Amino acid sequence: AASNKKQYYTSTSEADVKDNVSTTNVALVLGALGQDEVSMQYSAFAETHFPEAALVGNICSIDPYRANNQNMLTLSGIPVDKLTDTEIVTLTARNVNFYISEYGSGAYHEGWAMSGNFVDVIRFSQWYTAKCEEALYLLFKQAADAGRVVPYDDTGKLQMESRIINDVINLGIRGGTIATGSSSDPVSGARIDLNPYVDFGTRAQQSNNNMTQRVWSDGVSEVIYISGINHTKLNNYIILNREPA
Repeated sequence: AASNKKQYYTSTSEADVKDNVSTTNVALVLGALGQDEVSMQYSAFAETHFPEAALVGNICSIDPYRANNQNMLTLSGIPVDKLTDTEIVTLTARNVNFYISEYGSGAYHEGWAMSGNFVDVIRFSQWYTAKCEEALYLLFKQAADAGRVVPYDDTGKLQMESRIINDVINLGIRGGTIATGSSSDPVSGARIDLNPYVDFGTRAQQSNNNMTQRVWSDGVSEVIYISGINHTKLNNYIILNREPA
């Protein structure tokens, strides 16, 4: 799965998956592999309604650079499961997704991969890697087709950085998946820089062997992914009065 750079979605109706006593079931087998690229859902209707198809259909309609979150998604045409609290705890502990009724409508939980990561994070990272490769490839090819080169100097490094920023990062910023700016803690004063970071270094940092082989090494690109909120804790206080300020 990892070597193919694809994501795989499956569902199962195996009752042992939601049984906390069971020690031999497909959830434990896949969980032991801890794969980011594989996601599984428990559904009593897996053999007849194929709930993974509804999930994939939803995800495929969303560009990977757009902010998205499958948690609480309604899967059109898929019956909900009636699960006990214990079964939900068991499925959650095993990173197995499920589909239940909440507040009168179907709600999918929570968008995990078998590793415990979330499928939107993996999808974005796969898109980001592929898009960076494409952006640099087109930079080199367009130069070659025009009878030019991307020069092996600091001008060339600026061209590579510019392509990553303009063709990939800015797209993610517009789509809401890449953070910018900063965030500060008003109590401690701590500040986090959220801006993307791209640095291909300089010619002086390249080895003679790299220059001979025409390889520019150790470019760095780092972005902060903006995930969705799945849970929140709210403290409510009902009081009869306040003291005058």
